[in-house]
Amino acid sequence: STLVFARLTEGVTTHLKCELVSVSHRAGKSTVTFATGQQEHFDRVIFACSSDAALGLLKVCVCVCVCVCVCVCV
Repeated sequence: STLVFARLTEGVTTHLKCELVSVSHRAGKSTVTFATGQQEHFDRVIFACSSDAALGLLKVCVCVCVCVCVCVCV
């Protein structure tokens, strides 16, 4: 529900329904590249999609999107 999502993502940066080009991971940070060419750096990235969709976006990261991407800066 919307209330559950709001409580789970309170205090974090979220990008919903965004088109991603790639996600790479170096030196403890994840870099998300959006279709617009914009890049943002995060501590953690959580994908809510099929594993095949997530694998297509990952460059160097080993983890398990275009639907929902919750980017967490701690």
